[in-house]
Amino acid sequence: MTLKKYHSIYWPCGAVLLMAGLMLMACCAGCKSSGNSGGGSKGLFASKKSKYEEQEKDITVLLADGNRAMGSRRYHEARGHYLKILEIYDKNPGIQKNPLPYCQMGIISEELKMYPEAEGYYRQAIALDETQPEPYNSLGYCMFRQQKYDEAIEWIEKAVELRPAGSKYLNNLALVYGSKENYPKAFQYFRLAGTEADAYYNMSTIFAMQGKNEEAQESLRHATRLDPSHKDANRMLMSYTETENDLFDSPTDFYDYQKRGLVEYHDTGAGLGGPPNVEPVTAGYTRQYGSSHQISGVPTVMGESHPVNITQPAPAPVNPVY
Repeated sequence: MTLKKYHSIYWPCGAVLLMAGLMLMACCAGCKSSGNSGGGSKGLFASKKSKYEEQEKDITVLLADGNRAMGSRRYHEARGHYLKILEIYDKNPGIQKNPLPYCQMGIISEELKMYPEAEGYYRQAIALDETQPEPYNSLGYCMFRQQKYDEAIEWIEKAVELRPAGSKYLNNLALVYGSKENYPKAFQYFRLAGTEADAYYNMSTIFAMQGKNEEAQESLRHATRLDPSHKDANRMLMSYTETENDLFDSPTDFYDYQKRGLVEYHDTGAGLGGPPNVEPVTAGYTRQYGSSHQISGVPTVMGESHPVNITQPAPAPVNPVY
């Protein structure tokens, strides 16, 4: 009697548990099958990631092609490559944007004298990464080209704050102050960017730009006294002497002389994460006053190889000529 009672009472419960176990196994098998077929959420995420990887590879190729075109000054071709990158960004909001193509587009717009458009691209680059000095410097240089000197100083100073020993930015700041005829301030920043002889040499370019040939020659003499082996200062001073102290009839003559290669130098790889051996705004650009631009009508300067921390006071000039 006892055994029969046990079966009659507990058998239904056992049957229920058995059925529940079978259903659970079927459910797990269905989930596994769904995952293998790619129909689950994991498959969707993997597909999305794969799409972005493909787009990022396209961006890498377009960026390299654009930089090569920029290096050869094929601006319209470069513009096409960079615009394709920006189109990819617009269509794929999930991709992390690189400020470099925006900065490059700004450079091209400047060369085409489309200054408001250039400013817009530089501002976009800044918005993407506020820690990079290059877009601030480029925006400031764009303002300088429009003779908006106060705005130029404001933006280039931000680049200097981010990279105090960046002689490119210090030289640009000196250029703007010199253009405002604030010569002591210009000399101070030239001095922070390089040697004292370089600073006097660079001051001579400011004076020559403004048609002040006597002041330019005196600055060159100071440079050669401080550094008798300063080849560029000696060459420029000799050129003045050979032309009876009137080397340049106008600033344009001076620009043309400088463009023939008096003091040209290049830099590679700094700034916005561009490919090796390519400047943030492309290889092959002669840096005018330390900027990354190839600007007609602006002479080059010395000083890139002698960075000085801006927090240090500039040495007093020797018998300043201004």
